Amino acid sequence: MSETQSIATSSNRSADSLAAELTVWETFGYVLLALVGAAFIVPSPWTSTIFYRWLSERVVLPGGRHLGFSGKPGDIWWAFILVGLLTHASRIGDLHSHDAGNVGASVVLPIEWILNVFIIRWFVRNLTLEGDRLNLTWDGSIWGFIGWNVLLILSIFTIIGWAWIVKAMMRWIARHVRGPMEFDFVASGWEVLWRSVVFTLVCTLIIPIPWMLAWYMRWMIGRFTVSGEVGGLAAVFA
Repeated sequence: MSETQSIATSSNRSADSLAAELTVWETFGYVLLALVGAAFIVPSPWTSTIFYRWLSERVVLPGGRHLGFSGKPGDIWWAFILVGLLTHASRIGDLHSHDAGNVGASVVLPIEWILNVFIIRWFVRNLTLEGDRLNLTWDGSIWGFIGWNVLLILSIFTIIGWAWIVKAMMRWIARHVRGPMEFDFVASGWEVLWRSVVFTLVCTLIIPIPWMLAWYMRWMIGRFTVSGEVGGLAAVFA
């Protein structure tokens, strides 16, 4: 697969869906940067902000214009640091005792989910279009986000049911964006299932990981749709 082929210009996407111009090695590099930053904890506010800015600028709106991101590392540094510390604490507890790890995870995970709500709100609030903030907010509740994550964990025991929970959760997240744009997530459970399975299986071969990351992320972003609240898309993107 060439770099040119890896750029998203999906001809079969709906007229109001997002698209992502992601090349293979650039995508792999920025994902790796975010993961390394998270692993070392302290750089995570900077590496995560760089990743979100890069990803936002690669998202193409239906009218052909690109999103942007104005968030700064100092805005919400504490959330990224706490997520990293809690993740490492949970792993250390698991190494010392499996039972202690389970107890730790039951305490740590809800706190991480709460912190992720603040990160989502920060991300949505700082989305821009040509340098101007879009005045978007995310009003999903903390309890709602915790509930969806609990459902996702429980659905793993159904073997395939988790794909439908992922679909419903992503739709819930998208529909709680408020402002001059309305978002939705239109993938089906079957689409989430087979693409996630293919992604996971192929990534076990290691070498195809960069190509699979770009493929999966382009598809996921392309399943989000956007519309204007007043006057259709023209009123928003004109």
